[in-house]
Amino acid sequence: MTCSGCRVPVAALKTALFTLANAAGVSRRFAETAWRCRRVMILCYHGVSLADEHEWNPTLYISPRTLTRRLDALRRLGCTVLSLPEAVDRLYAENLPDRAVVLTFDDGYYDFKAKALPLLEERRYPATVYVTTQQWSGDITIEHLRTSYLSWRSIRGAVAPCSARALSVMTQSEVADVAGRGVAIEMHTHRHRLPLDVDGLLLDIRVNRDLIASTTGRVPRHLCYPDGVYHTAHLRHLRACGVETATTCDPGLAATSAHPLLLPRFVDCEACSQATFEAWVTGVASWIPRRTHVAHPVHDVVYNHLGPNECVF
Repeated sequence: MTCSGCRVPVAALKTALFTLANAAGVSRRFAETAWRCRRVMILCYHGVSLADEHEWNPTLYISPRTLTRRLDALRRLGCTVLSLPEAVDRLYAENLPDRAVVLTFDDGYYDFKAKALPLLEERRYPATVYVTTQQWSGDITIEHLRTSYLSWRSIRGAVAPCSARALSVMTQSEVADVAGRGVAIEMHTHRHRLPLDVDGLLLDIRVNRDLIASTTGRVPRHLCYPDGVYHTAHLRHLRACGVETATTCDPGLAATSAHPLLLPRFVDCEACSQATFEAWVTGVASWIPRRTHVAHPVHDVVYNHLGPNECVF
């Protein structure tokens, strides 16, 4: 998309604006405002490259080098990285620390254990990993993604062999291992999809929850909607099933007005510039007009006036 009357992409204009705001110190001053301190930024990641996956799909993957820059920026900006449960509790109790941030990783890729976890442990940052569980009983490879990746590498003429664990999820024992190292393992549904019928939904959630509980020794209470797809008619059923929070892929910072089963997140990836990342973390980006307010417009329903314990019926 280009701006009206010129050929400069809007994304490029925003990146330039964010770069200028960072250089001028506007972002840092904005991060110190009471407005930002009353909100929590929940960051979302998917894959962390074992090799060149971020070049193949820069919207799904992030390189370890870029992730390192992001984590170091959190410290430089004076952010307080909290666990998801602590952040949610303190958000609604209105006693968040300055510049609160939560780190979440979707899908339970093997590369989280291999590449992301060492970076997090080095900085003592807590993290939540949302996992699906169906593949624990079979092939752990995400076949359609791996096929696309191998095809891209073939066309590119890649010489180095592809890692055997590229585009695969963690095994059940690997999930148990990262849980033992302090990572919170939470629900992402059993089959990476949200059934429309209530009975199917509740069965899928229970299977996912029970498998995680038996693997980690801890009952998960938090859900991430697969692909960011959610249905507001499900909220009361999720609450009745014991789901305390659910995260979307709708961009934004979570405020006390956010429904706990519709928490926004910022999806970070290799394609996102450092300036844009810092603008979202500090809160500046929230004040810039944008087209995307929800990841899936079909779900853009009226729920802004719901309280933390209310549901859409």
